[in-house]
Amino acid sequence: MNKFLLNLFLLLFIVPLNGFTHPITKEGDQFPTYGIMQYFVPNPTPYYSNISQDIYSNMNFQNGKLITINNEVIQPAGIRYNVSKDEMECKIESQFSKITSPHKIKEVNINGSQFIYKKYILKKDSLSGYLQKVYAGSKNIYIKYICKSCNDVEEFAKIKTIILVEENGELPKKVSSVKSNISSLFNEPAIKYMKENKKNWKNAKDLIQLFTYLENMNSSSVASR
Repeated sequence: MNKFLLNLFLLLFIVPLNGFTHPITKEGDQFPTYGIMQYFVPNPTPYYSNISQDIYSNMNFQNGKLITINNEVIQPAGIRYNVSKDEMECKIESQFSKITSPHKIKEVNINGSQFIYKKYILKKDSLSGYLQKVYAGSKNIYIKYICKSCNDVEEFAKIKTIILVEENGELPKKVSSVKSNISSLFNEPAIKYMKENKKNWKNAKDLIQLFTYLENMNSSSVASR
């Protein structure tokens, strides 16, 4: 009887250690969560299958990296931004994951584009989401992507962009008029660039090119001093 109790006592310690506990570690697990993501199986046939690719800023997974608030750099096989759900999706080996703790991420870099998860003001409401930072200076400028009609199978999904400006340590706010606000920030150089290159003030890609031009011009000016 005593031998039986001894064996049972030993079994209680051995089985949990070897049979039931499998901690996920970045070194030992093929599909780590890093404490910020959750794996999922993509729906092969979305109910808006004909327009499903329009819910992403880019349907393809692109090269990129994640930087956590602890400055840990994570480089998945690919990253893409699901605008309709405001989620970052990652590809790790043959599996798919999404970031479920965006507040633990300092930056998401997708093919050179910088996305930051932070609070912003839209129509007097304080919201949180991913903003693409397109200009850094005395005033930071962001682009917010919004998917319209994504939940309506009767309409085509369409990605809309809005411009937000951050200044004096306040939350980024949507500008009322992109042309007047942006041109007033940068004066003649911005107006001249847009006019000479036939760019559209309402086109996000054109504005990103403008901000890249202005940043390069500013860098060249600083370097020449």
